[in-house]
Amino acid sequence: MAKFVKRFKKVSPFKYPHKKHQRTQTPPQYSDYKRYKPYLKKEFSNKCVYCRKSDALEDVGGFHVEHYRPKNQFKHLETDYENLFYSCAACNRFKDTYWSNASEKRIVNPCDYIMSHHLKFEMNEVISLSEPGKTTLNILRLNSDQSIKYREIMQGLIIHFLKNLNRVNRKDKRDQIEESLGILAKLIGEDSRTVKKALRIN
Repeated sequence: MAKFVKRFKKVSPFKYPHKKHQRTQTPPQYSDYKRYKPYLKKEFSNKCVYCRKSDALEDVGGFHVEHYRPKNQFKHLETDYENLFYSCAACNRFKDTYWSNASEKRIVNPCDYIMSHHLKFEMNEVISLSEPGKTTLNILRLNSDQSIKYREIMQGLIIHFLKNLNRVNRKDKRDQIEESLGILAKLIGEDSRTVKKALRIN
């Protein structure tokens, strides 16, 4: 089992970025912020920017356009793309209208912070590494029972597919390998090539 836990860590979706995110999408200016959702989905690789949950197993309404600076306090930023993030329903709901003028009390985001300097995953739990990380952890309830259970289920599913890949004869079952890699990549929220590279599969 230890071998598969080690391999899980290589492909785990539960990792925070080690550098600031540079915006890649350039949508037109919309008057309705909800129209930015497809761009944000692509911008942040189908994952919640706060808890790293993938939208792979969610319905369309399970992820939201999140206003970092809340629209009730920063009306002029309601449709400003730079103020918008891709967030799961839970993180968006817990964050709600939270804002602090004190930088150490703000919630971290991947464009203004190096996320891995403030938060990290220890298997199924999130650990804070700084004061802003602690604020983020507490406000967004990143270690709620539901979140931990979700991560446990995801870990189990991913390890299951890793075990299946290990059992397959690679010469005789190339199609089966590709299918398993495709499902695994979707669960993780990455493309198959990234997963292959991480697992050193040719």
